[in-house]
Amino acid sequence: MSTKKKIYLLRHAQAASSFEYEDKDRPLTALGKEQAAAIGKYINSHSLYPDKILCSSALRTQETLDNLGIDFGKTSISIEPRLYNADEKMLEQFFMALDVDVDSVLVIGHNPGLFHAAYAYSKESDNCAVFSYDLAMLCVFEAGFENWTDFSERKIRCLDIVHPNITTTPDFSSKFA
Repeated sequence: MSTKKKIYLLRHAQAASSFEYEDKDRPLTALGKEQAAAIGKYINSHSLYPDKILCSSALRTQETLDNLGIDFGKTSISIEPRLYNADEKMLEQFFMALDVDVDSVLVIGHNPGLFHAAYAYSKESDNCAVFSYDLAMLCVFEAGFENWTDFSERKIRCLDIVHPNITTTPDFSSKFA
């Protein structure tokens, strides 16, 4: 049975300075690990379990995935080197290549590509719009098509914008939680 598709865009959590590491090799900081765990709590509490995960090959994105603290079970996880510098059009190519049986996808990547995609996807939304894309920010989108090959940013609407609000205790803030 086909259903409307869901897209979850997650920017990696805070990583170590690029002065200390090559960019692709930057690990998460302690704060970054807390940010990822907070987003993981949100994903768990809202049952946003994707059918497919596309993760950049950069260390910080893979560590963000690992630190969500979620057992994704049989979810298909692909580490994708092309997501490292992916722009909005590259993301669209990834989506259009997904099997029709994949109803939801989590992309863990980087700016500026995630920001540009989220901005474009939220333009048709009445309830939320993306004007920046902070570290460990998650945007939840619903698509008004049942087959990925029918992808159109004009048929996507934003359901939620979430980012961790780390003070002394990991928590999250959501525009619509």
